[in-house]
Amino acid sequence: MKNSTITSVQGNGTWEGPHGLLYSYEVKLANGDHILLNAKSANAFNIGDDLSYELTGKTDRNQTPYAKKVNPQFQQRPAGGFNPPLPTGGDDRQKSIEIQMSFKAAVEYCIAKGENIGNTVEYAKFIYDQLQDAKRSF
Repeated sequence: MKNSTITSVQGNGTWEGPHGLLYSYEVKLANGDHILLNAKSANAFNIGDDLSYELTGKTDRNQTPYAKKVNPQFQQRPAGGFNPPLPTGGDDRQKSIEIQMSFKAAVEYCIAKGENIGNTVEYAKFIYDQLQDAKRSF
């Protein structure tokens, strides 16, 4: 993202885009950049305004680069996706997951064997204990 002050603005016509009528502008900036921007409103850019923008990689016939306005308040997330904060109390959370997994396995076992689901707690405890023994052995 680049930031600069607008030193010159010139309308460059209008065109019908997929989201309605768009106004095109040639904008010169204090940092020396000369860019093309589109906006949904007339008089969207004024001399002296600060502009945050990114180059899109496209150019017009005169090789003037297209850019898009960026609101710095809504910076894009870094590449790599969302990284949620690490949970606190990780041991309790892990134990809860293991207990849930044990009960799920116990219910599936009872259903597969045609047994009474009332035996689920006994099987879940057995599965949980086996899981803890397996964790200690690794």
